[in-house]
Amino acid sequence: MPTRERERLIAGSLAIVILLLAGASLRAEDWPEFRGKGRQGIWTETGIMERFPEAGLKILWRTPIRGGFSGPSVANGRVFVMDFIEGKRPGGT
Repeated sequence: MPTRERERLIAGSLAIVILLLAGASLRAEDWPEFRGKGRQGIWTETGIMERFPEAGLKILWRTPIRGGFSGPSVANGRVFVMDFIEGKRPGGT
């Protein structure tokens, strides 16, 4: 393999490794079940603000939620909720 191609391959591989490592360190902790992992109610997240800004937090997204049967769960960068839309009795979606 010519030297120039080898240098490009090494540089590309190094860039991919750096991106993967950076992404792994920036992920937030998942809360896959009620009260967090293992349902222990222990939060080990770091880098969290001490108090909210006086103007409040910037809203990044919203979605309507109706009556449900559980609290939200956070996993793989997504928020999951159990929602219920009443249909013909005795059921719903």
